[in-house]
Amino acid sequence: MLVGIYTWTTSTTLFRISMSLLYLLIFPSRKFVITCYAFIGINTAYFFANRLGTALVCQPFAYNWDQTVAGGHCGDRQRFYLWNSVQNLVQDIFLIIMPMLFLWSLSLPWAKKLSLTFVFAMGSGICVITLIRVIEVAKANLQDITHDYASVGILSVLEPLLGIVNCILPYYRP
Repeated sequence: MLVGIYTWTTSTTLFRISMSLLYLLIFPSRKFVITCYAFIGINTAYFFANRLGTALVCQPFAYNWDQTVAGGHCGDRQRFYLWNSVQNLVQDIFLIIMPMLFLWSLSLPWAKKLSLTFVFAMGSGICVITLIRVIEVAKANLQDITHDYASVGILSVLEPLLGIVNCILPYYRP
């Protein structure tokens, strides 16, 4: 479970930063550049906060996998995992909305704006997967992680995978 959280957070953070850097190349407006760098900063802060929270949610650390450790205890892991999932969903939605706001302010033909909007909106599939993941995390029982987190694990793999694919999509002309 811990390895999954660490790799999931790393991969989702890196694809968001990658997409933000791509946006910087596509939309060089000063206001948009500031927004992208702020988003990268928030993502980086979230990454380190997640790392710290994951390391500290159970004390001692070994209590995460060995409930027989004397004096060990955990905080509300379910709430912590749910918060991570919701935070991820908010960041995914912002990543999709961010270029759309700028795109519609450009003086392009309406058909071109619509086709570019469609290309950037392909990322909404990630939001759907993330939303399903949030629901699955909320329903999951930490007492039977192997069973209840199987679907969460699959969705956790799909999310960064589709994120990488979406990083490539803007290079294909509409």
